Amino acid sequence: MAKFCRSEEYESHLKNESQIYKILIEKYDAGYPPRQINQTIIGRKLVNFEEFIDGFSYKTLLDNLVESSDYSSENLKEMIQKHFEQASQIICHLNNHAEKTDKTNLEKELVTAIEHFKEYYIGDKEFLDLIDKEVFSILEKLPPEAYCRIVNFDFIPQNIISNGNEVRVIDWEFFSSSSLLFLEPLRFYIIIFWN
Repeated sequence: MAKFCRSEEYESHLKNESQIYKILIEKYDAGYPPRQINQTIIGRKLVNFEEFIDGFSYKTLLDNLVESSDYSSENLKEMIQKHFEQASQIICHLNNHAEKTDKTNLEKELVTAIEHFKEYYIGDKEFLDLIDKEVFSILEKLPPEAYCRIVNFDFIPQNIISNGNEVRVIDWEFFSSSSLLFLEPLRFYIIIFWN
C-alpha cells in the first residue's frame, strides 16, 4: 500500500511512521502496525510503501452490521464488546512496557492534548463541552506516579483492522513516547459511541 505525503508539515509525520514497526517489534514485541517496505519521493512528494493489512476496520464492521438484515441491538452489543476486549488487549500489552516518568510531564502533555482536541473539534460545541467536563476532571485525579510509552494518538475504530482473531493498528504517523496513556482508551470510547 502507498501512503502519499499530504503537505510539507505532514512529511515529518510520514518519516516518523516509517520507524514504528521496528520500534514496536524491538521494544514491545508487538507487530500491530504495518511493516514498512520502502520510502521514496514521487513527484516531489514523500511516499511510504507499507504492508497491506487485510481485513475490515472496526468502524466498517459496525456500519455493515447496522445496515445488514442480521442487525439487532444484541448483535451490536456483542460486536462492540468484542472490539473493546481486543482494543483493551492491545493497550494493556503496550502498557506492560511503560516506564516511570515525571508527573509534571504528564500534566504538561495533558494540557497540550486538550488544546489540540479543542482546535480539531472547534465546530462541535457539544463535543468541546464534553472534553471540558470529562478530561479536565482527569487532571484533578491524576495518580501520584506517571508512566511513559509509545502512544498511537489516533487509536480510533477506523484505524483498528480485524481479520478474524488477528487485530492490527494502522496510521501511526502521530505516534510518540508519551505519558498520556489514558488517551487511547478514552478516544476509542468517545469515537465509538459519539459516531
